[in-house]
Amino acid sequence: MSPLIISIGLCAFLVGCGSPEERATNYLTKAEALFEAGDIDAAQLEALNAAQIEPRNAQARMLLAKIAKQQGNYREAIGHLLVAVDADPRLYEGHVQLGNFYFFVGATTPATEQAELAMAIAPEDKRSRLLNARVQAMTGNREVAFEEVDAALQADPKFVSAIAFKANLVEVDGRRDEAIEILDTAIPTMDDEESLALRQLRASYLSLEGRDEELETELLALVPLLPDDDMIEQKLVELYVSQGRVEDAENMMLKLVAEDPDNERTSRQAMVGFLADQRSPERAEEALKAFIAEAPESTELLLLLGRYYERLSRRDEALTVYRDVVALGPVTEDGLMARARIIAVNVGTGDVGTARAELTRLLEDAPDDPEGLLFRAGFHYEDGAYDEALSDLRVVLRRNGDDERAWLLLARTYRISGEFILAEDAYRQLLAANPRYSRVAIELAKMVGRRGQIDEAIAILREGMEANPGHEDLAGNMVDILLATGNVDRAEQEARRMLTLGIQTGQPEYQLARVLKSKGDTEGAIEFFEAALEKTPTAIMALQGLAQVLVEADRGAEALTHLANLSAEYSDRYDIKFLLGALYANQGEPEKAEAMFEEVIAANPEADRAYETLAILNSDDLERREEIFKLGVESNPDSARLSMLLGNQYAAAGRFEEALAVYERFLVNNEDNAIALNNVAAMLLDYREDIGSHARALELVARFRNVRHPVLLDTLGWAYYRNGRFLDAVRYLEMAVAGAGQSAEMRYHLGMAYNATQNPVGAKQELITAIELAERDEVQVFREIKKARETLDSLNQASSSSG
Repeated sequence: MSPLIISIGLCAFLVGCGSPEERATNYLTKAEALFEAGDIDAAQLEALNAAQIEPRNAQARMLLAKIAKQQGNYREAIGHLLVAVDADPRLYEGHVQLGNFYFFVGATTPATEQAELAMAIAPEDKRSRLLNARVQAMTGNREVAFEEVDAALQADPKFVSAIAFKANLVEVDGRRDEAIEILDTAIPTMDDEESLALRQLRASYLSLEGRDEELETELLALVPLLPDDDMIEQKLVELYVSQGRVEDAENMMLKLVAEDPDNERTSRQAMVGFLADQRSPERAEEALKAFIAEAPESTELLLLLGRYYERLSRRDEALTVYRDVVALGPVTEDGLMARARIIAVNVGTGDVGTARAELTRLLEDAPDDPEGLLFRAGFHYEDGAYDEALSDLRVVLRRNGDDERAWLLLARTYRISGEFILAEDAYRQLLAANPRYSRVAIELAKMVGRRGQIDEAIAILREGMEANPGHEDLAGNMVDILLATGNVDRAEQEARRMLTLGIQTGQPEYQLARVLKSKGDTEGAIEFFEAALEKTPTAIMALQGLAQVLVEADRGAEALTHLANLSAEYSDRYDIKFLLGALYANQGEPEKAEAMFEEVIAANPEADRAYETLAILNSDDLERREEIFKLGVESNPDSARLSMLLGNQYAAAGRFEEALAVYERFLVNNEDNAIALNNVAAMLLDYREDIGSHARALELVARFRNVRHPVLLDTLGWAYYRNGRFLDAVRYLEMAVAGAGQSAEMRYHLGMAYNATQNPVGAKQELITAIELAERDEVQVFREIKKARETLDSLNQASSSSG
């Protein structure tokens, strides 16, 4: 073989000759071709190869950002874009995309920065002007926002995003008819595909305006344009139902089923739900069983029957159906789904122990089952093990990036663990995929509102209401946010706007009454609480609000009469009796209050709060309090609240072994309850001195290693301390103090752990803080203050001796 041939072979073996720039360009060229061909995974691999050779290759990063966005990995997309614009500060496309990303997650400052950079590069480009319009609207400069969006439309009158944004700006100002006119002017200038987004927006505005005839025409025209999306037909069904045209609605549902004969779950599930709501449960069950008779081997339809039984709270029948599905194949896709539903039914009935045991078996058979991992993530969330929950959720979302339940739990987990930017990003992605998800809009709006961005919170709720016309929870939360942030006048404006939406539940009147009460308008508040109760006489929040305002107006007797009459009329409503009992107590009639709470307990032995409130009425009679809590625990052996209250009652009286026995009994059937585990371990650590008790305490709370709750971390750290594992103790006690630094007990525990690890400076600091906190606290008694002082004295003496 000649030297030339050898060199060529060696060059090929080393994956190509040429400079790094050339090799990166080759990878990028392949990646772009693959992306255009629709092979996203291969395109991503080639683009990553280019980025590995040239980490600051702006075009490779732009392609990776585009791929990440398409995959729903928005945070990853932002990361690539940041690298791209850092490598090439004049990269216009990168600044525009970043600015829009930041706009949609409500990050005002970085969105503004990117808009300014985009405007500096291409001040007349339509996308620069639209981005700037969005930023100006975010910061409250609405006049400038209108000027900028008009400039974008002057550059391109058919710029769909700008048209939609301008319509939304106008609609938020309360000029919905004008917003519809904007869309009516633009839509005829476009072909069907171009105008789809605007026509859907127009339909939502028509719905909000109650222009039903035009809405029906628009929806019927959209149906053939969106053949793979049955959402339009569903909107038509909703419209027909709202107009009382049940036959038309049913025919549309039958059309959906006929057009989708192979879809055994979605269309038939919608049909069954429709019949249950608009006809009768019997008609719905009859239709579902007819579907099953046509396909008796269909496990999908059997699953649907099980879900239907769940909806009717016929849980035993649901479990029977699910077990039949499991018997046909326990590790098939539907078999695993049936096992997941068995877990869900057990959770729903409060049998969490059985649910966890079923989950363990499911994941042993199918470790990557998304439903199983989602349940486990939920249990981790409840246990405070947020990192483990996030780990499971990421696996679920890699398998199914459209799982709304996983996205919602991801957002909540980020939120509760303090990762607010990530939480907001998850909420917004979920809303982008499903604008009708009202619970997501409410949670996101509350989070945004808490950081002071009231206009943004209101905008989120308004968008939710556009997708859910007349949705009273969205409207009510708008009032909640405004009241919570002191925007009382705007809250009143929103509440009065709710009155125009045609909601017949009394919710608008209730919200307005709340606002008027906060403004000190007692008579107005009474008027609208009463108006709310005229529509829904047993609405408990409105009843409570009316009672409060009447008491504040020295008209407590009037409130008592009203509630007593209502309680007599609705004798099976224990919540009304509970409210009446509380009012008796407030008005100085403890005997009547006690009789009412005892009546509540007799009617509903599971009413935890009734036992607790009855015990409060007997706060001076410790024997009677103990008797009440014991009765509550006997009637509700799985009630964590009552078991903890009885145990705490014993502990407060110095009867520690009896307290421990109560916690232990509860733990037998609730072995995963974090509160019970914590309490048993704390009792073993604080009131037992034997090695066996301390070892068992550590065994009980070892599962808290991945939680973030300060109290649980403190118990875990103290368990390590009592077992002589002082370095482990310091680690977890430091984490506990970081989360709840004003606890004398936690500071004491950390001080003792520092002392045991030969850290006298840290020990003295923590013990001094613990003693100071204990001396300031007039409510809580710090039992270990004597030990804290003795240890501190010993440390001071040792310091003096060494000095």
